[in-house]
Amino acid sequence: MNFPENIEQVLGVDEVKDILRSYCRSNGGRQFVDRMSFSSRIKQIQLWLNQTDQFKKMIDSGKTLPVTDIDFNETITILGQKHGLLDKQHFVEIRSLCADIQSVLDFFDDSEHYPELKRLLEEMESPNPLIDKISEVFDEFGDWKRDATFLLSQILDELEGQEKQIYSSVRKVYQLAANSGWTAETDVTVKDGRYVIPIFAEHKRKLRGIMHDESGGGKILYIEPIEVLEATNKLKELELARNREMKRILAELTAFVRDYLSDIKKFAHYMSMLDFIRAKAKFAVDVEGSLVAVSSKSTCEIKEMYHPLLLISNRDKSKETVPMDLTLTEDERIIVISGPNAGGKSVSIKTLSLNQYLLQCGLLPSANPESEFGLFTKILVDIGDNQSIENDLSSYSSHLTAMKYFIKHVNERSLIVVDELGSGTDPNFGGAMAEAILLELNKQRCKGLVTTHFGNVKSIAKSVEGFANASMAYDTEKLKPLYRFVLGKPGSSFALEVAQNIGLPSRIIKAARKRSNIKQQKTEE
Repeated sequence: MNFPENIEQVLGVDEVKDILRSYCRSNGGRQFVDRMSFSSRIKQIQLWLNQTDQFKKMIDSGKTLPVTDIDFNETITILGQKHGLLDKQHFVEIRSLCADIQSVLDFFDDSEHYPELKRLLEEMESPNPLIDKISEVFDEFGDWKRDATFLLSQILDELEGQEKQIYSSVRKVYQLAANSGWTAETDVTVKDGRYVIPIFAEHKRKLRGIMHDESGGGKILYIEPIEVLEATNKLKELELARNREMKRILAELTAFVRDYLSDIKKFAHYMSMLDFIRAKAKFAVDVEGSLVAVSSKSTCEIKEMYHPLLLISNRDKSKETVPMDLTLTEDERIIVISGPNAGGKSVSIKTLSLNQYLLQCGLLPSANPESEFGLFTKILVDIGDNQSIENDLSSYSSHLTAMKYFIKHVNERSLIVVDELGSGTDPNFGGAMAEAILLELNKQRCKGLVTTHFGNVKSIAKSVEGFANASMAYDTEKLKPLYRFVLGKPGSSFALEVAQNIGLPSRIIKAARKRSNIKQQKTEE
């Protein structure tokens, strides 16, 4: 179990999922994003990473695979019902799905470069029987074929002949009425499936027939001539016969397709999965994600790692993003990061924790491919101010509550990430508490990153086995952060220097320097 419950929100995983959903073309793909979860099983993670990397290579090479955006839930539900009947659109969509599956099968038959993606198709049956059967009924545009059955062809021929005969008869009557001045300027039209002639109301008794509609406040009446009534009734009978035959064909075709329900489920599931993997690959392209080595150990040696969301944001603003190198070993398990405010400490711990979490969800981390990531059974995070008015918790109390949970649940396979340990109270007591908590966590041999401003915490990171100091590089002349992670030495908070750079009166800075702790000054120096 990870901590806190909203860890995906705290780390930015929710934002990553939003991006992945936007890349998916299908509801099925988006559902895969919703189900995406943290795992510590190395074989499962390596499989996910390899699938994503192979699709990324496909994108990089300019190759594409068909990924449908059709939702097949309704089709599958109808097929699961004993008397469910699919309509024309359902069959057209099934054929489209089958054609896409066949294209994918053909693609992987001709390529050996994507073994993990190809392996997903190992138990996939050929969709050709479905394609062939549906194509006997519907043409390439999704329209009914005249020769779907002999009876349908017969009925359609009779319908066409009957319609021509009716239209010819109506035209003759219309021409007579037009020559007599009984008609409006409009031509023969159709109302409720029947051919009618527009007649001025004052001439309605001059044309025998049935009125079906009126317009212009009753000035124009639409009359079906009596000469075509019997023929039109025959036409309606033929239309009913056509509809009965089409419904019979749909029922027969539904029964045939129902026998392939399990295959259709596999096809739809695979296409949704492919859509999801494609979205992960597209995200990897955006954030310079790479296939890295993954070890079952809970150590890591990472090169040129970026915060993926910061990389996207900075690229949009044409700003540079500075990568970080990081090593966590059994001897240097907990890295204590210090340095000035707004220098990048918080970003650095979020960079590791977000990349590590995404990797264990199957996404390629934003790091050099020569990196090696370890695996953790849980990631415990205390970032930001989690004070609660509802539970009457101050910022300090909420941090202590998190530390209580950490101490109870961590082990050598845990990764902890803590921002500003011991903050929110009297620095003398806060620093002492931070030191005691870190020493206890170190005994349990967990790995982690911790940011601090306390000199005593920097000191134990230098002198106690299991710790290491790190800092964020700072331009001491210009008093500007360089956002570069430096492992091996602590960093100054530059509190007085920053105050001087801001422009506080020198008398205030001198007074602050005089009143500051001598030991703290030496640590800073």
